[in-house]
Formats: sequence, structure tokens, C-alpha cells
Amino acid sequence: MKTFANAEWQECGGSIEIPEGWFVSDVTLDTTTPRLTMTDPVTGEERTIPFPKPIAYFLSVHHCGSFEMRRKFIEDGKREVRNEIKSALGL
Repeated sequence: MKTFANAEWQECGGSIEIPEGWFVSDVTLDTTTPRLTMTDPVTGEERTIPFPKPIAYFLSVHHCGSFEMRRKFIEDGKREVRNEIKSALGL
């Protein structure tokens, strides 16, 4: 998979507003037009809006903006490799 984020995105403008009570149900950053989908939990209505490119760039190149999440991915990957090795060895 390739990200379309590039350094020029840092200089783009943009804003994002999520209405009170709505929740973010999807964020797609690896496209030429980053976007966010939000959902109203009461009505189930979904809205997809452009996601600001400067934030998309940051999140694309900085471990999703969370070093804690990066650490968790690494730990999960190590655990999965250990389990595969154990399984292959019949342990």
C-alpha cells in the first residue's frame, strides 16, 4: 500500500468540525483526497468530509500520531511471530 501524503500537504489549509454527539467511524489518509466519515449514533446518518491534508500528512508519517499505538503494534507483531514459531515447531 502506498500513501499519497507528501511534503506539500504541510502547507495546505483545512479545517474539521465534528458535531456534538457524532463519532468518527472511519478516516482514510492513504488517498489523494484524505477523508473522514462520521456517524450520528441516534439516526445512523453518516457524513464523509475532506480531512485536512496537514493533519493527514502528520499522521501518515508519525506512527498515526500515537507512539503508544505503535508500541502496541510492535508487541502484537512479536507475539504473533512467537505463536507462529511455536505452532511450526509443534510446541
